[in-house]
Amino acid sequence: MGTEGNEGDEKARVVLVDDEPDIVFLARTLFEDDGRFEVVGEARDGQEAVRLAERLQPEAVLLDILMPGMDGWEALPLIRRVAPDTAVVVVSALGRRQDVAERANALGAAAYVEKAKLGSTPGLVESDCTDS
Repeated sequence: MGTEGNEGDEKARVVLVDDEPDIVFLARTLFEDDGRFEVVGEARDGQEAVRLAERLQPEAVLLDILMPGMDGWEALPLIRRVAPDTAVVVVSALGRRQDVAERANALGAAAYVEKAKLGSTPGLVESDCTDS
């Protein structure tokens, strides 16, 4: 992540992707209040997410799965292709299901988080950014 060797001055850049405005607002609040992140973009569907990831090359993308148009499953490998150094954390209301986590991992996600546990994502993203 951008904070290494910089005494914490540089914040990790994050793109938030969800079709629910309330979830985007909550995620933005969590990440900005954490202090280690700067939310540099928001997308409402997978197609917009791919465009933002390619243009912004963020350290992380927080990606919902179930969205109209291009969903997160379709967007995930495309984001990995256009922004290979970006950690993609899949966030979904599908709950704690092993098959969902395995599919996310197989498509290139750094992690899978249930929306019910959204509050834990800043720490998880920090860890994924420093591991990449």
